[in-house]
Amino acid sequence: MDVVGRASIVLMALVALVGAFGSEQTSECTAKAAARDLVRRTMAWDSSHQLRATRREDWEDDLFGLQVKVKGNIAKAAYFFEVTETGYFVLSPDEAVYVDTMDGRRYWVVAVSKKVGEAHGLYGFPRAAAEFRTLASDSHLAVQSEADAKATALLFCETVKDPRGLMLVFHSRQLKRRVEDFFLSKLPESKAERRSRTWWRGLTTRKRAPKLGVAVTTSGEDYTVTVPLIRSHDGETLQLLVLALTVRSTGACTETGAKVLYASSG
Repeated sequence: MDVVGRASIVLMALVALVGAFGSEQTSECTAKAAARDLVRRTMAWDSSHQLRATRREDWEDDLFGLQVKVKGNIAKAAYFFEVTETGYFVLSPDEAVYVDTMDGRRYWVVAVSKKVGEAHGLYGFPRAAAEFRTLASDSHLAVQSEADAKATALLFCETVKDPRGLMLVFHSRQLKRRVEDFFLSKLPESKAERRSRTWWRGLTTRKRAPKLGVAVTTSGEDYTVTVPLIRSHDGETLQLLVLALTVRSTGACTETGAKVLYASSG
């Protein structure tokens, strides 16, 4: 083979290598655009409304851990993004804007299938639970143990219910912090401390103190997973409750009920 031939082969190899890296980058960019576009369509905003999509590889890893892996075709099934509308946005080399919202920091979670590019609206969208089930089906998950069921339920809660980690509670120390943070966000420090102590005393003096932590039971091929949450439905009353989920072998999650364990305004 002459020098020209060898040079051509090397050049083709370099082009292929650059193309491989470029396609991965393009895929992520395309997915980010799909995530932003889904939020704009849902909120009835035009393309000029600035949004930022931030990738969450930890959720991608959690989903990948549940996927069926086929040798020779192993790949993560989806991208996950947090989408927000605050921060600096560079519009051109001559212009940048800073966006800050006056009505709180709005927030969405979108998963984008790598295979077909479909965007699934999770947290912040009206059909979040149904979209998670579609995502699970498209991702070819296999829930084969109680540990898998727990991981699936937690991924559902984190991406559909509580992506900021403000509601999930797994032990008493964490619950106590959640209670304190709730009242501190609403009241002066002295009043917040008093209300927190009252709420906590009401919980701990009950005859049967609630057990915290995720619990899993098996029923045939399905699993029932209970997850403890803390929330306020009216801005005043703080509830400790347990959310029950049915997790199927395919990774589909369905909410089957929520039981309030304790509720008080403090």
